[in-house]
Amino acid sequence: MDIDLIPKFGIIQMPETNPHTKVKDCQFEAIDEDTRVYYRAEDGKNGFVFYACHVVSHSGEVWNYEQSKVECLFWGVARFDGARRLYVGDGVTGAEGYLYYPDLNQLSAILLKVKELETRFCQEQS
Repeated sequence: MDIDLIPKFGIIQMPETNPHTKVKDCQFEAIDEDTRVYYRAEDGKNGFVFYACHVVSHSGEVWNYEQSKVECLFWGVARFDGARRLYVGDGVTGAEGYLYYPDLNQLSAILLKVKELETRFCQEQS
Protein backbone atom coordinates (compact mmCIF):
# COMPACT_ATOMS: atom_id res chain seq x y z
CA MET A 1 0.00 0.00 0.00
CA ASP A 2 1.43 3.36 -1.05
CA ILE A 3 0.57 5.77 1.78
CA ASP A 4 1.08 8.78 -0.51
CA LEU A 5 -1.86 7.64 -2.68
CA ILE A 6 -4.31 7.39 0.23
CA PRO A 7 -6.46 10.51 0.70
CA LYS A 8 -6.68 12.25 4.06
CA PHE A 9 -9.34 10.66 6.26
CA GLY A 10 -11.43 13.84 6.47
CA ILE A 11 -12.50 13.68 2.81
CA ILE A 12 -13.50 9.99 2.55
CA GLN A 13 -17.21 9.60 1.76
CA MET A 14 -19.47 7.12 3.51
CA PRO A 15 -20.48 4.54 0.86
CA GLU A 16 -24.17 4.13 -0.05
CA THR A 17 -25.18 7.52 1.43
CA ASN A 18 -25.74 11.08 0.29
CA PRO A 19 -22.57 12.21 -1.55
CA HIS A 20 -22.02 14.92 1.06
CA THR A 21 -21.84 12.45 3.96
CA LYS A 22 -18.25 12.01 5.14
CA VAL A 23 -17.16 9.04 7.24
CA LYS A 24 -15.73 11.43 9.85
CA ASP A 25 -19.18 12.97 10.38
CA CYS A 26 -20.82 9.65 11.29
CA GLN A 27 -21.07 7.99 14.69
CA PHE A 28 -18.45 5.38 15.57
CA GLU A 29 -17.62 2.53 17.88
CA ALA A 30 -13.95 2.12 18.81
CA ILE A 31 -12.37 -1.32 18.43
CA ASP A 32 -8.97 -0.21 19.72
CA GLU A 33 -6.90 3.00 19.65
CA ASP A 34 -6.29 2.78 15.88
CA THR A 35 -9.47 1.05 14.67
CA ARG A 36 -13.05 2.26 14.49
CA VAL A 37 -16.35 1.22 12.98
CA TYR A 38 -18.15 4.31 11.68
CA TYR A 39 -21.85 3.95 10.95
CA ARG A 40 -24.90 5.84 9.82
CA ALA A 41 -28.21 4.40 10.99
CA GLU A 42 -31.44 4.63 9.02
CA ASP A 43 -34.56 6.03 10.68
CA GLY A 44 -36.27 3.57 13.00
CA LYS A 45 -34.80 0.09 12.91
CA ASN A 46 -34.37 -0.03 9.15
CA GLY A 47 -30.64 -0.71 9.06
CA PHE A 48 -27.32 1.09 8.73
CA VAL A 49 -24.24 1.56 6.59
CA PHE A 50 -20.84 0.97 8.19
CA TYR A 51 -17.18 1.65 7.39
CA ALA A 52 -14.52 -0.07 9.49
CA CYS A 53 -11.09 1.51 9.19
CA HIS A 54 -7.64 1.43 10.73
CA VAL A 55 -5.21 4.37 10.92
CA VAL A 56 -2.05 3.65 8.91
CA SER A 57 -0.41 7.10 9.09
CA HIS A 58 -0.83 10.12 11.34
CA SER A 59 1.08 13.03 12.79
CA GLY A 60 0.29 13.83 16.39
CA GLU A 61 -3.28 12.91 17.28
CA VAL A 62 -4.22 9.46 15.88
CA TRP A 63 -7.69 10.47 14.63
CA ASN A 64 -6.81 13.88 13.21
CA TYR A 65 -9.25 14.17 10.32
CA GLU A 66 -7.04 16.60 8.41
CA GLN A 67 -3.83 14.56 8.66
CA SER A 68 -4.57 10.90 9.41
CA LYS A 69 -4.70 8.31 6.65
CA VAL A 70 -6.73 5.15 7.06
CA GLU A 71 -7.11 1.75 5.44
CA CYS A 72 -10.66 0.55 4.95
CA LEU A 73 -10.91 -2.96 6.40
CA PHE A 74 -14.61 -3.62 5.75
CA TRP A 75 -17.64 -1.64 4.73
CA GLY A 76 -21.15 -2.80 4.27
CA VAL A 77 -24.88 -2.32 4.31
CA ALA A 78 -27.50 -3.71 6.68
CA ARG A 79 -31.22 -3.34 6.20
CA PHE A 80 -34.20 -4.15 8.46
CA ASP A 81 -33.34 -7.88 8.34
CA GLY A 82 -29.60 -7.60 9.06
CA ALA A 83 -26.32 -7.37 7.18
CA ARG A 84 -26.82 -7.80 3.44
CA ARG A 85 -23.48 -6.84 1.94
CA LEU A 86 -19.95 -6.94 3.33
CA TYR A 87 -17.06 -5.61 1.26
CA VAL A 88 -13.38 -6.06 2.04
CA GLY A 89 -11.42 -2.85 1.61
CA ASP A 90 -12.36 -0.14 -0.84
CA GLY A 91 -10.94 1.51 -3.94
CA VAL A 92 -10.45 4.82 -2.12
CA THR A 93 -7.84 3.63 0.39
CA GLY A 94 -6.19 1.13 -1.93
CA ALA A 95 -7.07 -2.25 -0.41
CA GLU A 96 -10.12 -3.16 -2.49
CA GLY A 97 -10.91 -6.87 -2.37
CA TYR A 98 -8.19 -8.00 0.00
CA LEU A 99 -6.29 -7.21 3.20
CA TYR A 100 -2.51 -7.58 3.37
CA TYR A 101 -1.36 -9.40 6.54
CA PRO A 102 -4.68 -8.96 8.35
CA ASP A 103 -4.91 -8.99 12.13
CA LEU A 104 -7.56 -11.70 12.56
CA ASN A 105 -8.29 -10.76 16.17
CA GLN A 106 -8.99 -7.20 15.06
CA LEU A 107 -11.17 -8.34 12.17
CA SER A 108 -13.14 -10.66 14.47
CA ALA A 109 -13.74 -7.75 16.87
CA ILE A 110 -15.02 -5.63 13.97
CA LEU A 111 -17.47 -8.31 12.87
CA LEU A 112 -18.73 -8.71 16.45
CA LYS A 113 -19.26 -4.93 16.59
CA VAL A 114 -21.24 -5.08 13.33
CA LYS A 115 -23.38 -7.82 14.91
CA GLU A 116 -24.04 -5.51 17.90
CA LEU A 117 -25.07 -2.73 15.49
CA GLU A 118 -27.46 -5.18 13.80
CA THR A 119 -29.16 -5.79 17.12
CA ARG A 120 -29.55 -2.04 17.69
CA PHE A 121 -30.54 -0.92 14.20
CA CYS A 122 -32.26 -3.83 12.41
CA GLN A 123 -35.81 -4.67 13.50
CA GLU A 124 -35.62 -8.38 12.68
CA GLN A 125 -32.38 -8.80 14.66
CA SER A 126 -33.66 -7.64 18.09
